[in-house]
Amino acid sequence: MKSSFFLLSILLSLHLTTALFAADEAIMYKKTDKNGNVVFTDKEIPGSKPIKVKTDTNVISRPKPTVFQPQTGTEPDDNEDNVYQTFEIDKPNNNQAVQTVNGNVTVIANLSPRLQPKHLLQIFVDGEPVGPPQRSLYFALTKIEKGPHQLSLVAIHMDTGEEVQSSESVSFKAY
Repeated sequence: MKSSFFLLSILLSLHLTTALFAADEAIMYKKTDKNGNVVFTDKEIPGSKPIKVKTDTNVISRPKPTVFQPQTGTEPDDNEDNVYQTFEIDKPNNNQAVQTVNGNVTVIANLSPRLQPKHLLQIFVDGEPVGPPQRSLYFALTKIEKGPHQLSLVAIHMDTGEEVQSSESVSFKAY
């Protein structure tokens, strides 16, 4: 009885091992038609040739990561008046009517190149700064009254507090 149990366990082990190795590859069929088009299928078709495909390997194409390399020499904010090629308020658009929800308005800035490490952004509504300077391009304005308003954006150097660059004003009407 013990020997038959032992034999059965060995056969079961061999069967499982075979199944594991068999799962590492699959048979596919490849056929090239008279126009040179290649067809792959999992079913044999007339004129096709069997090929083995490894199924235990996943191939994922990923772009190579780019590593940020700091610029040598002076930083851009120290050697130019306009550090940013693009420095503007993207949303709301100029002269846009904006529906406020309980006086809330979202403002989105657009700048290129990206915000310099020692710069902060300050949003102005009707010439007055709103909230503290920040690094985010998104501003959540609250308590905006209905009517016309002017928005402007300023980049500030965090060490000196000096204005680095400012945007053109954008007009919008809250309703």
